[in-house]
Amino acid sequence: GRVAARFVGGSNVPFYEQTNVGGKWTLRGFGDGRFIDKHGFVAGIEERWNVVGLRLYDVDAVVQLAAFFELGRVFRGGDAFTAESLKYAGGGALRFVLPGSDLVGSADFGISGEGLQAFIDLGYPF
Repeated sequence: GRVAARFVGGSNVPFYEQTNVGGKWTLRGFGDGRFIDKHGFVAGIEERWNVVGLRLYDVDAVVQLAAFFELGRVFRGGDAFTAESLKYAGGGALRFVLPGSDLVGSADFGISGEGLQAFIDLGYPF
């Protein structure tokens, strides 16, 4: 599991310095940087299962499945906090892991109220 929050001060903060939520690292059911405002938080839980162990060319490898659920939001100071203001996403992932190194090939698929998002990457989402 993980929880992250970010608060940005100032009256004229450029958009690229503001908090953004959505994408491979925060709320995988939404596109990269889908929600932007001064403050924000995300929380998520992920369970990973090693389903197949392989030995390829003298290198150990593991095929891994994962399921996740995430929620979060961005906001400006003074916004009301309600359950309806939260954004939710859930989904799964297929990963190819080389345990003796930091190399992980991942395909994460998140579903939200806006549809399906897919993220292909080298590395864990967190």
